[in-house]
Amino acid sequence: MSAELVDTLRFEHYRVDLDDTAPVLSALDKATPIRRFWGRRFHGHTAWMVRWTFVWDTTPEGGCALTAHRTVLETVIHMPEREGGDSSAQQAFDTYLAALREHELGHHAIAQRAARRIDQGLARLPPQATCEALENEANRLGEQWLDEARAEEKAYDAHTQYGRTQGAWLPR
Repeated sequence: MSAELVDTLRFEHYRVDLDDTAPVLSALDKATPIRRFWGRRFHGHTAWMVRWTFVWDTTPEGGCALTAHRTVLETVIHMPEREGGDSSAQQAFDTYLAALREHELGHHAIAQRAARRIDQGLARLPPQATCEALENEANRLGEQWLDEARAEEKAYDAHTQYGRTQGAWLPR
């Protein structure tokens, strides 16, 4: 069987103008385009999508088996990028940014695990009685693993307090 797992990660940045009179947190809150959960502001966000395709053929026994599959993970991480500010503000921003990046890469790692589960699961999928049954089972399993990854992300955010326990926190 032919199999392929493609993993792409892209960063997109928004500009944060640091000035010497406002705290870094205020500058981030003002600049962020990321609004989720009833307008709550976030400074970083990871969006990912996993897709899979497959090819099947009939077996000599009259069933249907996968002959090839491809799993694609596309991830975009939105992060701030600083402009200006004095050295103290720049240092606070850079420290926060490193922790925020670590947190967002944790979301990407969850997506990577889901993509691998799907890829490996498709490779192990046994032949089915019909090609329709094979397609249904492959998609059911893929959706199940995506649901598990979404639940894992929620638990990750709860456990890390949206990155706060990893250092992605600035005083108010």
